[in-house]
Amino acid sequence: MSAQQALARARRWQRLQNREASNALKAGRALWRQVDRDSIVDSWARLVPTLFAAVAAAQLIAGREADKYVTSVLEDQDINPESEGSFIPESLVGLAADGGDLAHALMWPAWATIAALAAGAAVGRAMAVGMAAADLTASTQVQDAFRVSASTAAAARPFSQSWVRVLTGGFSCSRCIILAGQSSWSTAFQRHPRCDCTSVPSARSKTQDLMDSPKEIFESLSREEQDRAFGAAGAQAIRDGADMNSVVNARRKVAGIKSAAQNQLGLIREQGILEEVQGLRGNPRITFSRDIGQNRRDRRVRVMPETIYKVARDRDHAIELLKANGFIFESYRDRLMRVRGFV
Repeated sequence: MSAQQALARARRWQRLQNREASNALKAGRALWRQVDRDSIVDSWARLVPTLFAAVAAAQLIAGREADKYVTSVLEDQDINPESEGSFIPESLVGLAADGGDLAHALMWPAWATIAALAAGAAVGRAMAVGMAAADLTASTQVQDAFRVSASTAAAARPFSQSWVRVLTGGFSCSRCIILAGQSSWSTAFQRHPRCDCTSVPSARSKTQDLMDSPKEIFESLSREEQDRAFGAAGAQAIRDGADMNSVVNARRKVAGIKSAAQNQLGLIREQGILEEVQGLRGNPRITFSRDIGQNRRDRRVRVMPETIYKVARDRDHAIELLKANGFIFESYRDRLMRVRGFV
């Protein structure tokens, strides 16, 4: 057992994710080509159920493979894979990354096209915008399902105490490079669209074996590769001694890039203020401070694992919330203790 085995397994997991995301992207692209330009919204709405089925199937694969992946990659590092509860593979199926309905999210290409037309774009250009939106929506929803399912499966394992971000060996963008080797107790990492990096669940005592140095990664790249990843001006600034994090984060702020948790918290704030967590009986969910009904998008938002990690006080609290919100089954021992009134 070794860190190298864990890294190899993590990269195989990433390749599975990439393959499923690519299949979803191709399905979305093929369906978008069937859209009637004279009835964009209605014709796309008739095609969305087919794309929904393709994306949901990939989400289910992610859910079913997550527990096996987490167990194996922990064993590769000689870390006890014992779990306090089982991840529910179906818990993410049909959900968008922001916790809303997947079918609603898959309508975005039509809305993006209509917005482009309203802004004065030619029909061909507007349809190209829709194609790009179909590509991005389908692939990103699949990638999110893989990342969140693995993160949730690992959260229930007391000896899986952190995640280490790992580059896959292909082209990595600047945002991934500066985060290489960083660890987090709560989530696999914040993703960006078409991110090709992965992360490995580990224990605090094992993370050093998996870590890369962003500075060493930068210096291992050719000048052309540095320019491609950081932009010519940004790469030159780093070569001249500028702080790599400052260069990348300044651009990130300008671009307005947000994590999935930040996006969902924004939606939640449209509906009400996050207030409390009910007990573990009945059908508990994170609740709000007022009766919120439906938001302006006319849909309800389910609290997702990333948002749970964002609001949780610590790991134990996160596990409680994951169980309460239907992402992890209680273990037999936990259920027995609760029924007997010990918790």
